[in-house]
Amino acid sequence: MQNICILCGTNNYAQKLYESNVRDEDLNERVFSARRLPDRLHGTILRCKKCGLVYASPLIDTATLADLYKTSAYTYSGEETYIKKTYARYLARLANELNVRKTPRTYLDIGCGNGFMLEAAKELGFQEVLGAEPSSHAIAQAADSVRGGIAQGMFSAELIGENRVDALTCFQTVDHITDPVAFVAECLRVLKPGGLALFINHNIGSFTARILGERCPMIDIEHTYLHTPQTMKILFEKEGFSDIRTFAVRNDYPIHYWAHLFPGPKKIKEPLISFLKKNVVGKIVIPLYAGNLGLIAQKPNL
Repeated sequence: MQNICILCGTNNYAQKLYESNVRDEDLNERVFSARRLPDRLHGTILRCKKCGLVYASPLIDTATLADLYKTSAYTYSGEETYIKKTYARYLARLANELNVRKTPRTYLDIGCGNGFMLEAAKELGFQEVLGAEPSSHAIAQAADSVRGGIAQGMFSAELIGENRVDALTCFQTVDHITDPVAFVAECLRVLKPGGLALFINHNIGSFTARILGERCPMIDIEHTYLHTPQTMKILFEKEGFSDIRTFAVRNDYPIHYWAHLFPGPKKIKEPLISFLKKNVVGKIVIPLYAGNLGLIAQKPNL
């Protein structure tokens, strides 16, 4: 279906950035598996010159996306340690604000994969941990200690329950949603009054994105909307959140994973990444602000 800027409600300010290079056969579970090797596949990409939102048009319909993600493979188990370290650093902010060591709190991770952030939340002191995840393959790999708390399906308040959680996180997921406005509204519904939401996603206004242009891994068939800190703040304000804070995110990844993300021919990247994974140099962790943004927002108290 054709798409418009969800923040301005029109295409009057739309500027075409890139033409689509997608074929029908590209709509498969391999392409829609998380953190696959970047392959530069993308639909037609537009930018709203009024608010800065970048988005695909037309969109893949919601039902097709749900099927693709349900059958997608969980392919990044080797990177969990590094991803967990990055995300737990910011989840700790919510844990501190909610005083989880003294007050029992419930946590939800949307698009939780195999639940490694549910384990991190337990380590930080959350008493109950829940997940929402469409991929059967990912859930099957979850640890016994958290698998029972993972609900399979595309996230909604019906899946989790209204006023159910004190904190929720959404890591690199909102970029994949066909209706972020409704999605953020559902986040508000599942939070208890005073509850906190933490989102981490791509920043299309970052230096990295501007330098790499169409070669940037953010420009991808899986990404329906790409935000800046300003558009994220507008989105959350529109849906009724308060105390909205945005910040730059530091990722702590080994050299072999940075090589995975960096643009380059597949025939060169694959052997290089394989070599780096086996080499001590490739395992050196380098912290970088590489183009991700964070947002913390609160559901107002009644």
